[in-house]
Amino acid sequence: MNNYSAKVSIIVPVYNVECYLNKCIDSLISQTYKELEIILVDDGSLDNSGKKCDEYALKDKRIKVIHQDNGGVSVARQTGLKTASGDYIIHADPDDWVEKTMCEELVRKAIDEDADLVICDYWTEEKDKTTYCSEKPSTLSSNRILEEIITGKLHGSCWNKLVKRSSIAQRGISFTPPHITVLEDTLFNCKFLHQDNIKVAYLPKAFYHYNKNNTSSLCHVAWPRKIQSEIDVLTELEKEFGENQFDNYYDRKRGIYFGAILAKRYDIIKRFAPDIKERFYQEKHPFAFHSPVSNCINIALKGHPRIAYYYYQFHISLISLKDKIKVLINLR
Repeated sequence: MNNYSAKVSIIVPVYNVECYLNKCIDSLISQTYKELEIILVDDGSLDNSGKKCDEYALKDKRIKVIHQDNGGVSVARQTGLKTASGDYIIHADPDDWVEKTMCEELVRKAIDEDADLVICDYWTEEKDKTTYCSEKPSTLSSNRILEEIITGKLHGSCWNKLVKRSSIAQRGISFTPPHITVLEDTLFNCKFLHQDNIKVAYLPKAFYHYNKNNTSSLCHVAWPRKIQSEIDVLTELEKEFGENQFDNYYDRKRGIYFGAILAKRYDIIKRFAPDIKERFYQEKHPFAFHSPVSNCINIALKGHPRIAYYYYQFHISLISLKDKIKVLINLR
Protein backbone atom coordinates (compact mmCIF):
# COMPACT_ATOMS: atom_id res chain seq x y z
CA MET A 1 0.00 0.00 0.00
CA ASN A 2 3.02 2.29 0.36
CA ASN A 3 2.86 3.07 -3.37
CA TYR A 4 -0.30 5.12 -2.69
CA SER A 5 0.45 8.57 -1.26
CA ALA A 6 -2.93 10.27 -1.67
CA LYS A 7 -4.10 12.05 1.46
CA VAL A 8 -7.52 11.32 2.97
CA SER A 9 -9.50 13.85 5.00
CA ILE A 10 -11.99 12.30 7.46
CA ILE A 11 -14.64 14.79 8.59
CA VAL A 12 -16.42 14.16 11.89
CA PRO A 13 -19.23 16.52 12.98
CA VAL A 14 -19.32 16.40 16.80
CA TYR A 15 -22.20 17.42 19.07
CA ASN A 16 -22.87 16.10 22.58
CA VAL A 17 -21.50 12.58 22.00
CA GLU A 18 -18.90 12.21 24.75
CA CYS A 19 -19.96 8.64 25.59
CA TYR A 20 -19.41 7.46 21.99
CA LEU A 21 -16.50 9.62 20.87
CA ASN A 22 -13.57 7.53 22.09
CA LYS A 23 -14.59 4.46 20.10
CA CYS A 24 -15.05 6.52 16.94
CA ILE A 25 -11.76 8.43 17.11
CA ASP A 26 -9.78 5.37 18.21
CA SER A 27 -10.97 3.52 15.12
CA LEU A 28 -9.89 6.44 12.90
CA ILE A 29 -6.40 6.89 14.32
CA SER A 30 -5.88 3.10 14.08
CA GLN A 31 -6.24 3.09 10.30
CA THR A 32 -3.63 1.06 8.43
CA TYR A 33 -3.48 3.94 5.93
CA LYS A 34 -1.41 6.70 7.52
CA GLU A 35 -1.80 9.61 5.06
CA LEU A 36 -4.74 11.05 6.97
CA GLU A 37 -6.09 14.23 8.44
CA ILE A 38 -8.94 13.79 10.89
CA ILE A 39 -11.09 16.92 11.18
CA LEU A 40 -13.20 17.04 14.33
CA VAL A 41 -15.77 19.84 14.12
CA ASP A 42 -17.11 20.55 17.60
CA ASP A 43 -20.44 22.15 16.78
CA GLY A 44 -21.04 23.92 20.08
CA SER A 45 -21.21 20.79 22.25
CA LEU A 46 -22.58 21.32 25.76
CA ASP A 47 -20.93 18.21 27.24
CA ASN A 48 -17.25 17.18 27.32
CA SER A 49 -17.08 16.31 23.60
CA GLY A 50 -15.01 19.39 22.72
CA LYS A 51 -12.56 18.70 25.54
CA LYS A 52 -12.12 15.10 24.38
CA CYS A 53 -11.42 16.30 20.83
CA ASP A 54 -8.66 18.60 22.13
CA GLU A 55 -7.13 15.78 24.18
CA TYR A 56 -6.91 13.57 21.09
CA ALA A 57 -5.38 16.41 19.05
CA LEU A 58 -2.55 16.66 21.59
CA LYS A 59 -1.80 12.96 21.10
CA ASP A 60 -2.00 12.77 17.30
CA LYS A 61 -0.81 15.56 15.01
CA ARG A 62 -3.08 14.31 12.20
CA ILE A 63 -6.11 15.51 14.16
CA LYS A 64 -7.46 19.03 13.63
CA VAL A 65 -10.13 20.37 15.98
CA ILE A 66 -12.47 23.21 15.09
CA HIS A 67 -14.73 24.67 17.78
CA GLN A 68 -17.70 26.67 16.54
CA ASP A 69 -21.08 27.87 17.75
CA ASN A 70 -23.86 25.36 17.20
CA GLY A 71 -25.05 25.63 13.61
CA GLY A 72 -26.28 22.12 12.90
CA VAL A 73 -24.80 19.16 11.08
CA SER A 74 -24.87 20.75 7.60
CA VAL A 75 -22.82 23.70 8.84
CA ALA A 76 -20.42 21.37 10.66
CA ARG A 77 -19.87 19.19 7.59
CA GLN A 78 -19.33 22.28 5.42
CA THR A 79 -16.79 23.63 7.90
CA GLY A 80 -14.94 20.33 7.65
CA LEU A 81 -15.12 20.40 3.87
CA LYS A 82 -13.66 23.93 3.72
CA THR A 83 -10.85 22.92 6.07
CA ALA A 84 -9.98 19.65 4.32
CA SER A 85 -6.73 19.45 2.35
CA GLY A 86 -6.85 15.78 1.41
CA ASP A 87 -7.07 14.34 -2.09
CA TYR A 88 -10.10 12.37 -0.95
CA ILE A 89 -12.90 13.06 1.53
CA ILE A 90 -14.93 10.70 3.67
CA HIS A 91 -17.17 11.41 6.65
CA ALA A 92 -17.72 9.56 9.92
CA ASP A 93 -20.43 10.18 12.48
CA PRO A 94 -19.13 10.43 16.06
CA ASP A 95 -21.31 7.63 17.45
CA ASP A 96 -20.10 5.11 14.84
CA TRP A 97 -16.79 3.32 14.22
CA VAL A 98 -14.83 1.86 11.30
CA GLU A 99 -12.61 -1.06 10.38
CA LYS A 100 -8.83 -0.53 10.31
CA THR A 101 -8.42 -1.05 6.56
CA MET A 102 -11.25 1.26 5.43
CA CYS A 103 -9.16 4.12 4.05
CA GLU A 104 -6.47 1.83 2.68
CA GLU A 105 -8.86 -0.24 0.59
CA LEU A 106 -11.08 2.65 -0.53
CA VAL A 107 -8.09 4.73 -1.68
CA ARG A 108 -6.67 1.79 -3.57
CA LYS A 109 -10.00 1.29 -5.35
CA ALA A 110 -10.37 5.00 -6.15
CA ILE A 111 -6.87 5.28 -7.62
CA ASP A 112 -6.93 1.99 -9.51
CA GLU A 113 -10.23 2.87 -11.19
CA ASP A 114 -9.70 6.66 -11.38
CA ALA A 115 -13.06 7.09 -9.65
CA ASP A 116 -14.61 10.32 -8.39
CA LEU A 117 -16.69 8.34 -5.91
CA VAL A 118 -16.25 4.91 -4.32
CA ILE A 119 -19.23 3.25 -2.62
CA CYS A 120 -18.81 0.37 -0.16
CA ASP A 121 -21.07 -1.77 2.03
CA TYR A 122 -21.61 -1.26 5.76
CA TRP A 123 -22.89 -2.87 8.97
CA THR A 124 -25.73 -1.72 11.19
CA GLU A 125 -25.36 -2.18 14.94
CA GLU A 126 -28.66 -2.48 16.81
CA LYS A 127 -28.81 -3.81 20.38
CA ASP A 128 -26.81 -7.06 20.20
CA LYS A 129 -27.35 -7.59 16.49
CA THR A 130 -24.90 -6.79 13.68
CA THR A 131 -26.34 -6.78 10.16
CA TYR A 132 -24.42 -6.66 6.89
CA CYS A 133 -25.89 -4.18 4.39
CA SER A 134 -24.99 -4.45 0.71
CA GLU A 135 -24.90 -1.19 -1.23
CA LYS A 136 -24.31 -2.69 -4.65
CA PRO A 137 -25.82 -0.39 -7.30
CA SER A 138 -27.75 -1.93 -10.18
CA THR A 139 -25.25 -0.22 -12.51
CA LEU A 140 -22.31 2.15 -12.05
CA SER A 141 -24.11 4.90 -13.98
CA SER A 142 -24.13 8.04 -11.83
CA ASN A 143 -27.68 8.87 -12.98
CA ARG A 144 -28.94 5.42 -12.02
CA ILE A 145 -27.23 5.57 -8.62
CA LEU A 146 -28.75 9.03 -8.09
CA GLU A 147 -32.20 7.59 -8.71
CA GLU A 148 -31.57 4.67 -6.35
CA ILE A 149 -30.52 7.06 -3.57
CA ILE A 150 -33.61 9.24 -4.07
CA THR A 151 -35.89 6.20 -3.92
CA GLY A 152 -34.09 4.81 -0.88
CA LYS A 153 -32.74 1.68 -2.57
CA LEU A 154 -29.23 2.88 -1.71
CA HIS A 155 -28.23 4.68 1.48
CA GLY A 156 -27.64 8.41 1.02
CA SER A 157 -24.94 8.66 3.67
CA CYS A 158 -21.48 10.16 3.21
CA TRP A 159 -19.79 7.68 5.54
CA ASN A 160 -19.69 4.77 3.07
CA LYS A 161 -18.52 6.95 0.18
CA LEU A 162 -14.99 8.13 -0.54
CA VAL A 163 -15.08 11.21 -2.80
CA LYS A 164 -12.33 12.96 -4.74
CA ARG A 165 -12.02 16.45 -3.25
CA SER A 166 -11.10 18.11 -6.56
CA SER A 167 -14.32 16.76 -8.10
CA ILE A 168 -16.33 18.41 -5.32
CA ALA A 169 -14.48 21.73 -5.64
CA GLN A 170 -14.67 21.88 -9.44
CA ARG A 171 -18.44 21.45 -9.34
CA GLY A 172 -19.07 23.73 -6.37
CA ILE A 173 -21.00 21.15 -4.34
CA SER A 174 -21.69 22.06 -0.71
CA PHE A 175 -23.82 21.13 2.29
CA THR A 176 -26.62 23.60 1.74
CA PRO A 177 -29.13 24.86 2.81
CA PRO A 178 -27.42 25.16 6.22
CA HIS A 179 -30.57 24.65 8.30
CA ILE A 180 -31.08 21.05 7.11
CA THR A 181 -30.36 18.65 9.98
CA VAL A 182 -31.48 15.30 8.53
CA LEU A 183 -30.70 13.80 5.09
CA GLU A 184 -28.15 16.55 4.46
CA ASP A 185 -25.77 13.83 3.27
CA THR A 186 -28.38 12.44 0.87
CA LEU A 187 -28.90 15.89 -0.64
CA PHE A 188 -25.14 16.45 -0.97
CA ASN A 189 -24.57 13.12 -2.73
CA CYS A 190 -27.54 13.64 -5.04
CA LYS A 191 -26.21 17.06 -6.10
CA PHE A 192 -22.78 15.54 -6.68
CA LEU A 193 -24.06 12.60 -8.74
CA HIS A 194 -26.20 14.94 -10.84
CA GLN A 195 -23.06 16.54 -12.29
CA ASP A 196 -21.54 15.55 -15.64
CA ASN A 197 -18.83 12.92 -16.01
CA ILE A 198 -18.93 11.47 -12.49
CA LYS A 199 -17.17 8.10 -12.45
CA VAL A 200 -18.34 5.71 -9.73
CA ALA A 201 -16.70 2.55 -8.40
CA TYR A 202 -18.14 -0.02 -6.01
CA LEU A 203 -16.21 -2.09 -3.46
CA PRO A 204 -18.27 -5.05 -2.19
CA LYS A 205 -16.93 -4.97 1.34
CA ALA A 206 -18.15 -3.42 4.61
CA PHE A 207 -15.92 -1.14 6.70
CA TYR A 208 -18.34 1.15 8.52
CA HIS A 209 -20.38 0.31 11.64
CA TYR A 210 -23.55 2.38 11.71
CA ASN A 211 -24.65 2.56 15.34
CA LYS A 212 -28.44 2.60 15.63
CA ASN A 213 -28.36 2.31 19.43
CA ASN A 214 -27.92 6.05 19.95
CA THR A 215 -31.57 6.96 20.47
CA SER A 216 -30.72 10.66 20.90
CA SER A 217 -29.47 10.86 17.30
CA LEU A 218 -31.53 13.07 15.02
CA CYS A 219 -31.95 10.14 12.65
CA HIS A 220 -33.89 8.21 15.27
CA VAL A 221 -36.17 10.87 16.68
CA ALA A 222 -39.54 11.74 15.11
CA TRP A 223 -39.81 15.39 16.06
CA PRO A 224 -40.80 18.64 14.27
CA ARG A 225 -37.27 19.68 13.30
CA LYS A 226 -36.50 16.29 11.77
CA ILE A 227 -39.73 16.16 9.77
CA GLN A 228 -39.32 19.72 8.54
CA SER A 229 -35.77 18.93 7.47
CA GLU A 230 -37.00 15.93 5.46
CA ILE A 231 -39.56 18.17 3.74
CA ASP A 232 -36.87 20.76 2.96
CA VAL A 233 -34.63 18.08 1.42
CA LEU A 234 -37.45 16.89 -0.83
CA THR A 235 -38.14 20.49 -1.85
CA GLU A 236 -34.47 20.93 -2.76
CA LEU A 237 -34.46 17.66 -4.73
CA GLU A 238 -37.53 18.72 -6.68
CA LYS A 239 -35.92 22.08 -7.46
CA GLU A 240 -32.69 20.34 -8.53
CA PHE A 241 -34.14 17.53 -10.62
CA GLY A 242 -37.65 18.67 -11.48
CA GLU A 243 -41.04 17.67 -10.14
CA ASN A 244 -41.65 15.20 -12.96
CA GLN A 245 -39.90 12.40 -11.04
CA PHE A 246 -43.03 11.75 -9.00
CA ASP A 247 -42.44 8.02 -8.60
CA ASN A 248 -38.95 8.66 -7.23
CA TYR A 249 -40.29 10.90 -4.45
CA TYR A 250 -43.44 8.92 -3.65
CA ASP A 251 -42.01 6.60 -0.98
CA ARG A 252 -40.11 9.42 0.71
CA LYS A 253 -43.29 11.50 0.92
CA ARG A 254 -45.12 8.53 2.41
CA GLY A 255 -42.33 8.27 4.98
CA ILE A 256 -42.74 11.93 5.94
CA TYR A 257 -46.48 11.44 6.40
CA PHE A 258 -45.88 8.43 8.61
CA GLY A 259 -43.33 10.33 10.72
CA ALA A 260 -45.77 13.20 11.07
CA ILE A 261 -48.48 10.81 12.33
CA LEU A 262 -46.16 9.28 14.95
CA ALA A 263 -45.03 12.74 16.06
CA LYS A 264 -48.66 13.95 16.11
CA ARG A 265 -47.78 16.71 13.65
CA TYR A 266 -51.25 16.84 12.15
CA ASP A 267 -50.60 20.22 10.50
CA ILE A 268 -48.17 18.49 8.16
CA ILE A 269 -50.85 16.02 7.09
CA LYS A 270 -53.03 18.92 6.04
CA ARG A 271 -50.48 20.95 4.09
CA PHE A 272 -47.77 18.64 2.77
CA ALA A 273 -47.62 16.98 -0.67
CA PRO A 274 -51.20 17.13 -1.99
CA ASP A 275 -50.02 15.16 -5.05
CA ILE A 276 -49.67 12.01 -2.95
CA LYS A 277 -53.27 12.05 -1.74
CA GLU A 278 -54.87 11.28 -5.09
CA ARG A 279 -52.57 8.32 -5.61
CA PHE A 280 -53.40 6.97 -2.17
CA TYR A 281 -57.12 7.28 -2.81
CA GLN A 282 -56.69 5.31 -6.05
CA GLU A 283 -54.77 2.50 -4.36
CA LYS A 284 -56.55 -0.19 -2.39
CA HIS A 285 -55.37 -0.71 1.16
CA PRO A 286 -57.45 -3.48 2.72
CA PHE A 287 -57.05 -4.15 6.42
CA ALA A 288 -53.64 -5.81 6.84
CA PHE A 289 -52.71 -6.92 10.34
CA HIS A 290 -49.09 -7.53 9.41
CA SER A 291 -48.55 -4.23 7.57
CA PRO A 292 -50.50 -1.34 9.08
CA VAL A 293 -48.38 1.57 7.80
CA SER A 294 -50.18 2.13 4.48
CA ASN A 295 -53.57 1.87 6.15
CA CYS A 296 -52.41 4.29 8.84
CA ILE A 297 -51.39 6.91 6.24
CA ASN A 298 -54.55 6.36 4.25
CA ILE A 299 -56.72 7.05 7.29
CA ALA A 300 -54.75 10.23 8.03
CA LEU A 301 -55.02 11.52 4.46
CA LYS A 302 -58.78 11.06 4.58
CA GLY A 303 -58.93 13.55 7.43
CA HIS A 304 -58.54 11.41 10.54
CA PRO A 305 -54.90 11.75 11.68
CA ARG A 306 -55.66 11.13 15.37
CA ILE A 307 -57.48 7.92 14.57
CA ALA A 308 -54.51 6.94 12.36
CA TYR A 309 -52.11 7.46 15.28
CA TYR A 310 -54.10 5.27 17.69
CA TYR A 311 -54.76 2.74 14.92
CA TYR A 312 -51.01 2.22 14.51
CA GLN A 313 -50.32 2.14 18.26
CA PHE A 314 -53.07 -0.47 18.65
CA HIS A 315 -51.43 -2.68 16.02
CA ILE A 316 -48.01 -2.33 17.65
CA SER A 317 -49.52 -3.36 20.98
CA LEU A 318 -51.14 -6.40 19.41
CA ILE A 319 -47.93 -7.45 17.73
CA SER A 320 -46.02 -7.05 21.01
CA LEU A 321 -48.66 -9.10 22.86
CA LYS A 322 -48.50 -11.79 20.19
CA ASP A 323 -44.70 -12.03 20.57
CA LYS A 324 -44.98 -12.31 24.37
CA ILE A 325 -47.53 -15.11 24.05
CA LYS A 326 -45.18 -16.97 21.68
CA VAL A 327 -42.38 -16.72 24.23
CA LEU A 328 -44.61 -18.03 27.02
CA ILE A 329 -45.78 -20.95 24.88
CA ASN A 330 -42.18 -21.86 24.01
CA LEU A 331 -41.23 -21.81 27.69
CA ARG A 332 -43.76 -24.50 28.54
